[in-house]
Amino acid sequence: MSASETTTITLSGPLDATAAASVRKRFHDAWRTAEGSMVVDIGGVTFIDSAGVGTIVSLLKHLTRHGASLRIVGADGQPKRMLTLVGLSALVQADVVRDGAQG
Repeated sequence: MSASETTTITLSGPLDATAAASVRKRFHDAWRTAEGSMVVDIGGVTFIDSAGVGTIVSLLKHLTRHGASLRIVGADGQPKRMLTLVGLSALVQADVVRDGAQG
């Protein structure tokens, strides 16, 4: 994979303490091979709590240390409000269409 490639992970359901371990594993599996940017599509996520935020922050820190970037697409409702509240709104891309095309 070249540095210009993007890895996309699509999440759905609640991103909470119950789901955090499995999501963390998905992130880990993806970041082991990612060399470019990563996109996390949370359009199907219904709820994010502090454990979910921590999982996203962990991914962000890892990617930043390795010179890669993170974008979050599809955020709406409570997940978008939570990401804004904790200061991660800069990662949220409102102009990205769900199929990956720029809108």
